[in-house]
Amino acid sequence: MAVKTFLVETAAIKAGYAIKNGAAEKGVVIGSDDSANLGVAKGNVAAEESFAVGEQIDVALIGEEVLCIAGGAITKGLKCKSDANGKFADVGAGTNPTVLALEAAAADETFVAVVIAQG
Repeated sequence: MAVKTFLVETAAIKAGYAIKNGAAEKGVVIGSDDSANLGVAKGNVAAEESFAVGEQIDVALIGEEVLCIAGGAITKGLKCKSDANGKFADVGAGTNPTVLALEAAAADETFVAVVIAQG
């Protein structure tokens, strides 16, 4: 598996949200609108598991199948980017897709996706 452990840097991160590099070594923060993300926070998505600042967090990297949280309507088979809250949205005009949706979802629903390379 392509999962790696990092440290939550500036604000709590929930499982299923986009993750990007922070300023500190091995530090990560929640993804922002169309940010260049490392991957997706692993954990118990159904229980809305959250990781506090300073805690370790497992991040699904390229090739890993993972549960994600939709920020809007998700179309099966399309690439998705992070939205302003770290949830996922169809890539549209964005340039930094993070995952490929393996199923459709409505806003705030979970969906299965594969973490993909940027571009």
